[in-house]
Amino acid sequence: MRCAAWAGIAAITTFGFILNATGLGPQARLSGNPAESPREDQLQQGYPTGEELFAKLVEHNLRREANLKYYSVSRHYCVRDRNDKVRAELEGVMEYHAPGFKQFKVSSERGSSIVRRLVFGGIIDSETDASNGRSHRDSSITPANYILDVVGDEIVDGHPCLVAKATPRRKDKYLFEGKVWVDRIDFAIVKIEGKPARNPSFWVKKVEIVRRYQKIGEFWLPLRDETVSQVRIVGKGTLTIDHQDYRILPSDESEVRNNERNTDSVLPAAR
Repeated sequence: MRCAAWAGIAAITTFGFILNATGLGPQARLSGNPAESPREDQLQQGYPTGEELFAKLVEHNLRREANLKYYSVSRHYCVRDRNDKVRAELEGVMEYHAPGFKQFKVSSERGSSIVRRLVFGGIIDSETDASNGRSHRDSSITPANYILDVVGDEIVDGHPCLVAKATPRRKDKYLFEGKVWVDRIDFAIVKIEGKPARNPSFWVKKVEIVRRYQKIGEFWLPLRDETVSQVRIVGKGTLTIDHQDYRILPSDESEVRNNERNTDSVLPAAR
């Protein structure tokens, strides 16, 4: 029964990574979606409409897709229980190769094998499957999936941001409802807070998800993910994923890395 409860957490955390807010890949077209009428307070304060904000987000994503050819990042995954005790940890390196290939190499892991297999393994497998075209879930923040409504502005980590309410267009467990913070200069997503639009599992009672981004050079990339969940039997569980030590290569060097990846051995995801 505890395995089933941890499988519930796995469903949540897998959602957390499928939530590919500024992921590279196909972008939804703006045409065919009804324009959102601006509210009076939006006009008075000079805020863009949801449709205008989406246009800027899509423009930013397309520019990033064209320029970001390769990066690697060190990741630390950790699950803590309701007493803040570490149940499991995993460290490794994720490599991204344009136009969308990802591979993960595990460097160390410790703690509960159930957590490592169901939670960490589920996250890593879902992310690599999505990037390699083996998953067809569309959960990106695009006009096809969300309505954005700008509700204010705020400074986040020193960056002036627009704050927008994100409303999913359908009750899908791979979408979320909450807020997004968008940099007013780059029109990149800086932070996301929310919960799944539909409960992903019977075992899950409550979920809160926060994702933060950081700017490295010209690119905005993930900094930290935190998922806090209330799960039947298990109780409170907290997953954190820290992203650090990014290495970004220009396009000419990335070609060399693309050739190297065909001969590299990849360690299996946590099991």
